[in-house]
Amino acid sequence: MLPSREALVGMVKEWMAGERSTRSVHEWAEELEHAHVYSPEYALGPPQVDPIASEVLLRLSFLNVELITPEDGPAILAFLGASPEDTSAAWEAWRAYWNSLDLDKRKLSISKDPSAYNYYT
Repeated sequence: MLPSREALVGMVKEWMAGERSTRSVHEWAEELEHAHVYSPEYALGPPQVDPIASEVLLRLSFLNVELITPEDGPAILAFLGASPEDTSAAWEAWRAYWNSLDLDKRKLSISKDPSAYNYYT
């Protein structure tokens, strides 16, 4: 089942505020992504879904592999806040954000936090 943008916004805000652990966000997203992809409706052909919500859920379900952290919250929230008229620009900004990250620097930062390092590796 695909959560609404509002549900995703709430989860990301809680994560950014430290009210949710990275593990809990990952497990929540992974469970919902699995339920969405393996739903009976999906078996009949991909249902009409909000592509932005779907993209965010997919990213969060792989956050430990893609090194996504609460630092990415503002970009995620901006993407989720895109209006239908701004979809094209939102996708451009989304791709540009992820392409601009220095993953080596992020890996180094994560390696300095033992609890994060054990989760992301």
